[in-house]
Amino acid sequence: MPAKPQKPPRRLPGVAHAGTSQRQIPENLAVQKLNAAPHRYGFRRAQSPGMIEVVNENSYVMAEYSERTGSVKWRRVVAASERDQIENWLKDHYPTA
Repeated sequence: MPAKPQKPPRRLPGVAHAGTSQRQIPENLAVQKLNAAPHRYGFRRAQSPGMIEVVNENSYVMAEYSERTGSVKWRRVVAASERDQIENWLKDHYPTA
């Protein structure tokens, strides 16, 4: 019995794949990716005024952001790259008063 031909891996437009160079990604997509919130996290107002909670997909509170001071208090371990991305997103979308 002959083997089934394998489908080539699905390639998403504008996403770097193994064997491709970063130059193939359009610049505007790279900027959009930097400004986008991480897809696994959500943001909601806390019960205390001026506080924003960062929650994961299971609604666990990962961090709290103060709109007054602009500081982020982390409650759980998050990868450093995601932390930076979340903190930058918070500062862009919830500027200090």
